[in-house]
Amino acid sequence: TVSAIAGIEPAAQHCPGVINLSFGSTQPNSQLQDAVLEAFHNGCLVVASAGNDGATGRPNFPGAYPHVLTVAATDQTDAVPSFSSEGPWVDIAAPGVNIVGAVPLSHDPSGYSAGLDGTSFSAPMVSAAAAWVWTVRPTLDVTQMFELIRRSARDIGPVGFDPLSGWG
Repeated sequence: TVSAIAGIEPAAQHCPGVINLSFGSTQPNSQLQDAVLEAFHNGCLVVASAGNDGATGRPNFPGAYPHVLTVAATDQTDAVPSFSSEGPWVDIAAPGVNIVGAVPLSHDPSGYSAGLDGTSFSAPMVSAAAAWVWTVRPTLDVTQMFELIRRSARDIGPVGFDPLSGWG
């Protein structure tokens, strides 16, 4: 958490921008929450993974903080996998099952690993999409970007918001 705060604070001085937080804890941290709020108030979109605790109902921080765009995982059929944390803080869902990711060469000589699962892979996809939208629409403010991402999602669960996939 200390290193995340050390990264958020300088990034928050260069808003607008997107800050991706692909980590979480079931324990809230007031300093992390303050850093996230500062970034949001400065005009940065903070995107975080929902967590991998499934239907426990336990909030995962920083994803459960207000002003964070929180991302659950989906599989290849657009279903939310059982590991993806659910709750009223989930805003949107993105692919997070069977992901190919770059890894250190010491882990795999190809530089890639396949079959990775987790909401930590879902959040960067939404972060990248938001960054791309901001390059095309640089006049949007952070609240407009937040709502654009949520409201342009394709609904995949019950009609409207649901705690598994958010808005879609």
